[in-house]
Amino acid sequence: GDSWPGGGIYIYGANPTIKHCVVTGNLPYGITVTDSASPVIENTLVVANIYRGFYVSNNSSPEIINSVIAGNVHDGVGIFTTSTVYLTNSIVYNNGDYGISYNSSSASAVSSYSDVYGNTLGSYYGGASASGTDFSSDPSFVDTVNYELSSGATCIDAGDSSSSYNDVDGSRNDLGAYGGPFGSW
Repeated sequence: GDSWPGGGIYIYGANPTIKHCVVTGNLPYGITVTDSASPVIENTLVVANIYRGFYVSNNSSPEIINSVIAGNVHDGVGIFTTSTVYLTNSIVYNNGDYGISYNSSSASAVSSYSDVYGNTLGSYYGGASASGTDFSSDPSFVDTVNYELSSGATCIDAGDSSSSYNDVDGSRNDLGAYGGPFGSW
C-alpha cells in the first residue's frame, strides 16, 4: 500500500533545506515527507523513482521550488492526509500515472508558475488542479538525464516575475532545476 516508509530521502517531522540533489532510482519513493515536516526543496531533480517522486502525508507542507519531478513510475507527487504541497517554478513531467494526485479530501497543492505536462494518466487526480499561473506545455528538455531546457523552450523566463526568484544572470526565472537564484550547479 501507500504506507511504505522510506525511499531516497525520508523527512520525518523535520524542516531541512535540500538543494542541488539528484534523487533517482529509489523504491518506493524519491522523497518521503511525513509527520508535520516542512522542508524546502530547491533546484533538485526527483526522477525515475520506482513508485512516486514524492509521498507527502500527515500534516506535512513541503515547499518545492525550481525542481523537476519526472519519469517516476507512478505519480510525480502524491499528497495524503491533511498535507499541502507548495510548488513554485517547477516542472512535473512524464510520470507514469498522474503529475499531482490528491489521495485524501484533506490534501491540497498550492502551485504557481509550474508546468505540469505529459503525465500518462493526466496532470491532476482527486481534485488537484492548476492555478492561474500554471500551464501545460512540452518543457523541451535537451535530454532526460540532466533535464536542462533547450533554447527557446516555453519554460525559459516563465517563472515567478518577482526579483527574488530571478535566475543567476538576473533574468526572469526559468522553470526547473537550473533556474532561479540557486540554478547554477
